[in-house]
Amino acid sequence: MSRSSHIPLVRLAVALALALCLAPPPVRAAEVNEKAKALLEEARQAVEARRFNDAEKSLQAALKEAPEHTEARVELARVYVELSRDRDARRLLEEVLEKEPGNLPAMYQKALLAFFTKDYEAAGRVFAEIEKADAANAAARFYQGEIAWAQFKDDVAERKYQEALAIDPGFVKPYYTLAYVYYKQKKYAEAEKHARKGVELLPGNFKCLNLLGLIDYENYKDEDAERQYQAALKANPSFAFGYYNLALLYYSQQKYERAREHFQKAMTFFDAKTEAASVDKCRSFLDKIKVLMRGGTVDDKVDATLPKR
Repeated sequence: MSRSSHIPLVRLAVALALALCLAPPPVRAAEVNEKAKALLEEARQAVEARRFNDAEKSLQAALKEAPEHTEARVELARVYVELSRDRDARRLLEEVLEKEPGNLPAMYQKALLAFFTKDYEAAGRVFAEIEKADAANAAARFYQGEIAWAQFKDDVAERKYQEALAIDPGFVKPYYTLAYVYYKQKKYAEAEKHARKGVELLPGNFKCLNLLGLIDYENYKDEDAERQYQAALKANPSFAFGYYNLALLYYSQQKYERAREHFQKAMTFFDAKTEAASVDKCRSFLDKIKVLMRGGTVDDKVDATLPKR
């Protein structure tokens, strides 16, 4: 016999009523989901504005409301990737994919994480799986192009960029990368067409503007090249290669004061560790300019360095 059977029925009824009064009202799943959804949307807006720390706070709050909210977990992994918290991102993605092996957003973030950490084999494998599962996924093809480019497989890169644009003509990134492939192949008309489309879709697209300047420079259109470089720097005043390419233009025109100024600016924005070769080239040109401005002579062959991708 249970212990409750010894309590008189009246006392049992009173106790039950009292318990019901004191117990907190049940939380409806719909209410939790709505709050979590609002927090997720808030986080996505913060990500769009590149306020990743704010996004993390909103997502943590969303997960407190709904711990199994898969979208919030994947979005938080994305934020961790942006914050270079790779271990945290990997942990979250593994948890999601263990429960949902075919979760495409989680697979995509996993592939991106591998790509950004230069694990191209793993990234390529996952992007290929995404492409197979979602034939309309332009981003998966674009990143397969980026992987091919990093592995010096220019023909594969070109094909994948073209596939991405065939799926989504409004996808901005492939216009620059494909234009750069054509520039490297000296197909300047094709390069210009794609770079201009990149600017049309995204005014202030400094990489495309810079590439248009390089194309004009190669075609001896110095005034047009100067205008494009300046437009690129207006769009992104910390763009090192914009200063560098503009400095090369001034150097070739024997405008040494202006060249010196722009080589010096380029040096302040190049990363001394990862772009040490570019910093050294700036120093080399500055040394030449010093000699030339004193009336000396130097080997004045201009090294028309390609812009870093």
